[in-house]
Amino acid sequence: MAVTDDDGEPLAWRRRKDQRPPEILTAARQLIEEHGAAGTSMAQIAKLSGISEATVYKYFSSKQDLINQVLAAWATPFVERLTVELSKTVGIRAQLTLIAVRFLRSIEETPKLHRVFYQELRWSNYRGSELHRLNHQFAQSVVDIVRQADAAGELRHGINPTMIRDMLFGGLEHITMRTSFIGRAIDVEAEAARYVDLILSGMLKPNEIATAPRPEPMTAMPAITSPAPGLIVERQGGALLLTINRPTRRNAIDAATSQSISAHIDEAEADPGIGCVILTGAGDIAFCAGMDLKEAAVIGAGQGLIPGRGFAGITERQRTKPLIAAINGIAVAGGFELALASDIIIAADHAQFGLSEVKRGMFAFAGGIQRLARQIPRSAAMSIILSGEPIPASRLFDLGVVSELVPADQLRARALAFAQAMLANSWDAIQNGKQLYDMAVDMPIPEALRVGKAIGLATLTSADTREGIAAFADNRTADFQRKA
Repeated sequence: MAVTDDDGEPLAWRRRKDQRPPEILTAARQLIEEHGAAGTSMAQIAKLSGISEATVYKYFSSKQDLINQVLAAWATPFVERLTVELSKTVGIRAQLTLIAVRFLRSIEETPKLHRVFYQELRWSNYRGSELHRLNHQFAQSVVDIVRQADAAGELRHGINPTMIRDMLFGGLEHITMRTSFIGRAIDVEAEAARYVDLILSGMLKPNEIATAPRPEPMTAMPAITSPAPGLIVERQGGALLLTINRPTRRNAIDAATSQSISAHIDEAEADPGIGCVILTGAGDIAFCAGMDLKEAAVIGAGQGLIPGRGFAGITERQRTKPLIAAINGIAVAGGFELALASDIIIAADHAQFGLSEVKRGMFAFAGGIQRLARQIPRSAAMSIILSGEPIPASRLFDLGVVSELVPADQLRARALAFAQAMLANSWDAIQNGKQLYDMAVDMPIPEALRVGKAIGLATLTSADTREGIAAFADNRTADFQRKA
């Protein structure tokens, strides 16, 4: 007679059950990543495991039990590794940035499992589970770090560690919703550091906030990266002016110029002395005619697409600093896509726009179609996308795509004047406003309001906010830290 436990089950079976056979967990994870939790059945898991469905149920009481075990097996090494790394990391900024980087990296590597965790897992099934314990341990690490910094006298009075935890993870979750979850590339280290700095700007005491010295304004870009022959690079105060200089090709962009534009925007993003970028074209005939088709006929199409950045390193890039497109002539195909990827379009009154790719057997997949779909009515967008014919800047001004129309001989001066007026404001506030707008586009209003509140609360006690309020009270012009 078999020896049984208190529940009447054979002890040998109980020992096997407690082992949670790895082949079932492996099969379940594979199917969940392919089809999601809702699209995965116990029968499918059994088939992939090479066992009967009844056998699967002997080891796991329900599909939800199995899903919890899959997610716990996935989360355990992450939490354990992070705990070790945090023990070797000193300082609240370094520790929170490490958590943010690991969090974003994990979602980038396994977005489908995160999607199941955030969107398909029910609280009633999750509460009290091993996965719940692991997630609590992970989140509690932020609370502990904030409490340690508070005890060391680094934080302002009244900081709530739990609120900081919610602010950090709430913001990171929404960053992933607009990037990794929909396949957009993201610079994890830069995004993590920027968001942590944003939170800390409202937490740290003034003497704890590291402020990098700002370089003096100059008239030329430092020669960190030599521009390609097809690009003119100038520094105008806090603005970086990039001029596509291939007028004999209607400023069509070849591979070298595309790489050069991308490299200079990389540098602008990293340079604390640059607050915005202006992109324009040489002459008054063309802003940009898109990809250089003559080069493409020799080396193949698509050479100007930068991996993770898009055409000219712009159309897929996640930027923190505003991009102004000064449209000095025709902006067609990729040139129109560059304009649509910018934050502000100022156009000469004779400029024309169009998506001419259909005339060459292609279509505007690098952002032209997608951004028009968000910005103008369907019929107007379809007439541009399907005909390939150019339309005047005045029409796009009426549709709200173009911000300003100016005489051609005033375009450069107006773009620079707009940039300098904008940069007289708080650069932190400019970047926060841009970030919130970009996030809000993909969010329901309640979520957008919650994220906006989290970002706003983190900056209410920042140096720029204090200076802005003091300047108003003193009836003087604000002197913000990041003014060039």
